[in-house]
Order: sequence, then C-alpha cells, then structure tokens
Amino acid sequence: MKTKLTKLAVGVALGLGISVSANAAFISYWFDPTGATNGTTDAVFIGEFLDFTGAVYAENTYTGATTFDLEQFGFTEVTGNDSSVVASFITNGIVASFSGSGTGDLGTASTSFDDGTINVFAGGFAGTQIASFNIIGGGAQIVGTSGAPNGASGLDGLATSFAPNYFFFDNGGTVGADFSTVDLTQDFIFGFATSNLSLTTAQTAINAQKNKLQQAFPGETFSSGNVVDGFGRLTNLYSGGNGQFRLTQIPEPATLTLLGLGLLGIGATARRRAKS
Repeated sequence: MKTKLTKLAVGVALGLGISVSANAAFISYWFDPTGATNGTTDAVFIGEFLDFTGAVYAENTYTGATTFDLEQFGFTEVTGNDSSVVASFITNGIVASFSGSGTGDLGTASTSFDDGTINVFAGGFAGTQIASFNIIGGGAQIVGTSGAPNGASGLDGLATSFAPNYFFFDNGGTVGADFSTVDLTQDFIFGFATSNLSLTTAQTAINAQKNKLQQAFPGETFSSGNVVDGFGRLTNLYSGGNGQFRLTQIPEPATLTLLGLGLLGIGATARRRAKS
C-alpha cells in the first residue's frame, strides 16, 4: 500500500507538471545548518526559499536533427534564504548535487527531465547527506540553434529522506517537529528548484565549475570545455546560474483528491479527442 501511495504522488506531480510548482502552497520552515542543536540555537527561519549559486554540466546526444537525449550533473552552494545572505550556511558547507536525464528539442527550444536525484549535504559533498529527492519533472529553455541554456530552468523533486536535526516545521513562529519524523510514504514533501542559467564561456570559470563537479561526483568524467558538433549544436556544455529552492507539503488524503481531479481531467480530455 505504501509503495502504491508513493507512485500515486509521483503520478500526480507528473500529471500536473509545471503547474505543481507554479500553484503549490510553499511552506515556511526552520533549518539548522549545524545539525547539532536540534534547532534550539542555530536554526534559521526560512520564510519561503533557500538561495543558491551553482553550475550545470550537460551532455546532449542527438537522436535527430533537432532532438536529443539529455544527461546533466549539477551542484549548488546554499548562500542564504529569502534573498538574504546567511554566513552559517556557507561556513557549514550546505551544498547540493543533482544528476538527471531527459530529452530536448531545438525545434521547441526546450528540455525536460523525467528521472534523477537531488542530494543535500552539510559539511560539503564529502560531509553528511541531510536530504534527498527523486526528480519527477522540470525543464529549461534553450537556444533553438545551439542548445545553450536561455534563462529559466527548474527541477521538481519528491522527498525520499531527511536526516534528523536539520529541517523543522514552523510552529507559529517557533521550531516545530523534525522533518525526519514524517512518514514520506504517507505525507508527501515536494522540492522545487528554480534557477536562471547561462552558458559559461570563460575557460577559467569552466575549470572552476569542473573542479566543483568532480567533488560532487567522484569518478565521473567531464569534458575540459564546451564542445560543438559539425552542425553548430552543443554536445557538451557548462552553465552557471543562481536560484531558489522551495518546499511544499501534500498530505496523503489531499494527494488522493488531486489524483481524482487529475483523472477527471484526463477523462475529459480523452472524451474531447474522441469527439473530434
């Protein structure tokens, strides 16, 4: 039953697509970057989002003149919250890595994700993993001739774990229950990362991004720079950006309600297509 409920949550998120992140009721919470004081002295109130900077490495394998399979690796460094710098996030090395796969099309100037993971760490990439998410959607705008990023990008994830003593619910302005106490097979927490990406062209910047990526993904191989094929299409590329990370919570009964509404919508669409 629990496995079925998890699949239902994923199905709902996939069915709603980008509208999930656009219409979700984002939650406020408390985050303790030390993981040592149970939120009593070091927790920071997150009104809406965490701020981050980072980079992405992409490999595009073309399957047609405009279509390609996509594989991405990325890292972020959390710098603050709600547009304010928080020194303790930086000194405690709050970082995240993500790897995902999907498809892209130069004709539609877009990419989409259908698989992957997001992992959050304290103490750098070799430190303690404090949260994890399965990527269930998202995508990016790209330049239609080369495949370079062209602004907005997003990742939608379903939480699969929270380590104790880092994330806490907001209890009317005070630290509430630990996220690690939530049964994530019954009470679903989604994460939404939105960022603004641009192609990295300076070799010194590419070298720095590659170095960070190798820390985040030991054993992975990354090219030494951007690579363009004979048709002017990027096959390997580095991008830098900054953005925000938000959370929303959907208890199981609400998820089932959403699923019902989604099935009604699918049925109505099918009926319209049949009539046409």
